[in-house]
Amino acid sequence: MFSLLMLVVFLLVVARCAGACLRLTERSLPRGRRNREAAAAVNRPELSKAAPVVETPLESLQRRFAEGHMSVDQYEREVGRLFGLKSLGPS
Repeated sequence: MFSLLMLVVFLLVVARCAGACLRLTERSLPRGRRNREAAAAVNRPELSKAAPVVETPLESLQRRFAEGHMSVDQYEREVGRLFGLKSLGPS
């Protein structure tokens, strides 16, 4: 039983070293180099460009209501129309 445990530990160590040599994962890199590469990726402008934010119809309604462009009744009607709910629609 002890031999089996030692064999498993040995294989785990060998696999970890082989993964580090082959650079199979990002974790295979030493911690300092990993941190430097992560910092360099943040500083690259082509990687740091954010995708344009697309506002959903519900978010648009919520924003307009929060800004005071519509009343509670108008908001409820629009939400009812958006989701096809008869209870929130015009009465």
